[in-house]
Amino acid sequence: MTRARIRVIKVGGSLLECEQLPQLLTRWLAQADDDHANEASEKVARVDILIAGGGTLAEHVRQLDKRFALDSETSHWMSVSAMSCTSRLLASLLNAGPPCERWDDLQVIVSGGRSQLTVFDAQQWLTEMEGSHPGIRLTHDWQTTSDSIAGRLARVLCADELVLLKSTDIPTGIDWRAATEQGLVDGRFLQIAAELPRVVCVNLRQFEDPPATASRPLSDAAPSPEATR
Repeated sequence: MTRARIRVIKVGGSLLECEQLPQLLTRWLAQADDDHANEASEKVARVDILIAGGGTLAEHVRQLDKRFALDSETSHWMSVSAMSCTSRLLASLLNAGPPCERWDDLQVIVSGGRSQLTVFDAQQWLTEMEGSHPGIRLTHDWQTTSDSIAGRLARVLCADELVLLKSTDIPTGIDWRAATEQGLVDGRFLQIAAELPRVVCVNLRQFEDPPATASRPLSDAAPSPEATR
């Protein structure tokens, strides 16, 4: 049986407040799948695993952190809990059924050999298993947000691609180091991206009036990351 192509998709928290999110995501998925179909020599099943950013819930944790000077470990796990909430919101908005919460269940989905889209609530995996996998491990502080969590998941699953869906463009000619310095990705992401075969950034709001999209490379040590406008 041919291995399914695995794509981990991080949906930025700010997009969860966009009323058109289901339509925008559907448009982008259709175009992305068409692009891959044109490139592929044979039809291959695709497994899409969606990770939701923490959004305004995670921002509230940041405010509490500043107000009460919380330790980094506490703030990290509060933010992970926020992502658990937003994963349920994302699954509801997409009518995707309940989020997958167990690592064993995700393994079944990935190895099932058929095309599927699922929202993954990473909380149980992060608390119980993430540190046991090979590769660059996540830190439990504000250097690690949903960008790096999605990247780490992509690394562990040996995903073919990581996609970061955001509300803004990645400026032309920028690399991951500069993107980190400008706050476009978190502080851990540069190291995480270096372990991945393909990273793509998409401004999903560009699909509100769907133009033709184009991919362009970002220069850095990480293998051929790209930004799609």
